[in-house]
Amino acid sequence: MSITRRDFAGLLGASALTAAAPRALAQQPAAGGDRTIRVMGYLSTFVQFREGWAWVQREFERQNPGVTVQDIPTAFDQTLNQITVSVTGGNAPDMVVVNPIWMPQLHSIGALEALEPHVPADELGQIPQRVRDDVTIEGAVRGLPNNPGPIMMVYNRTLMREAGLNPDAPPRNWPEFTEAIRKIAALPAREGGRVYGIVLRTERQPIAAQWTIPVIWGHGGDVADASGQLTLTGASTVAAFSWYRQIVSAGASPEGATVADTRNLFAQGRAGFIFEGPWIKGLVDALSNRRLRVAADGDIWVAPMPADPSGRSRQFGNHGTLAMTRQARNKELTAKFIRFITGDRAAVERIFATSGVMATARMDLLTSGTQGADPFTQAFVRGLDSTTSVPLKHPRWAAAMDPIVVALQRVIQGADAAGELAQAEREARRIMARR
Repeated sequence: MSITRRDFAGLLGASALTAAAPRALAQQPAAGGDRTIRVMGYLSTFVQFREGWAWVQREFERQNPGVTVQDIPTAFDQTLNQITVSVTGGNAPDMVVVNPIWMPQLHSIGALEALEPHVPADELGQIPQRVRDDVTIEGAVRGLPNNPGPIMMVYNRTLMREAGLNPDAPPRNWPEFTEAIRKIAALPAREGGRVYGIVLRTERQPIAAQWTIPVIWGHGGDVADASGQLTLTGASTVAAFSWYRQIVSAGASPEGATVADTRNLFAQGRAGFIFEGPWIKGLVDALSNRRLRVAADGDIWVAPMPADPSGRSRQFGNHGTLAMTRQARNKELTAKFIRFITGDRAAVERIFATSGVMATARMDLLTSGTQGADPFTQAFVRGLDSTTSVPLKHPRWAAAMDPIVVALQRVIQGADAAGELAQAEREARRIMARR
């Protein structure tokens, strides 16, 4: 599959890679009995997944005569709302494509089926424990990741070398990381603008708050205490938000940067670091017109997130996940389709070949075949054991990000970090306490 720069022009909004407009569930043709699997989600709206997604639908229908897979495409940033409306309206699809962050909210409205009765234990056992934990709610696995997304430290080897740094020895901890950012930010301008040490998501959108979590971890903090309560007032969290202000005020990262801004600047060769998942290779290839080469000895490569003061490196997760609704009309058939997408070798290989993105969370398939032979993919596979997507499984977790991003913006603009985070914690806890 050839992906051009033009293909990616409409893919770089805050929800990343959305290309097609959603169609409401009510607008879909009537389902053809219990041999039709209705699938709601964003896969067919993402350019790099479209070809592989179409193939698995056709192939599953071929292998199961009389079965129809009905795709109900939704824009990424509208998917949670569309699923919620369809479930509460009594017109739920059979299968949904979700982010683990949405799963606690969907579970709270009775939307997600437990998969253990439908998926053999040996198949579930092939998924790394941390990834299984992300999709486990109230003791039951409620989704299978089809596109695991550990968020790691992606870096520009060329800029590192130019700044006098060793590109074969990327920063291992936060002090080394900060020093590398400052050195790269001091490089001369090019490509029509200044060079940034790192491009951080700092726009006033909840997703920017979510992506502060690995920075908090890197400073030795956490966002949940031992009792499962949201916490933002620890010294390490204050230090992490103060770090944002230091980096942005020094001009080492742009202020108010959107997801699109960060990816474009990095693909232009004007940023030393970016926090991204395995899809970054396709983005860099397309946005740079393959001017930048993603390879261990090329321009761009990947490493674990810088370690915290204890030496621990933690990756934030952004997994694409397939789940069955509790309202699915034919659970056996729906589970069979989910298992086909995530566990059939031919399907997994086709999806990887056409998307270039990790195509299953099963280690037996990730570490063999074309994925096993791909060094870039294996760098992310190694990060799965230290990846967490959902630090606190609460139905209002996503809503609680709103006051946190407000605090981030204010701190970047000079407000006191401790005071802003205390206020954000109070507001976020109120949001999470609502019934």
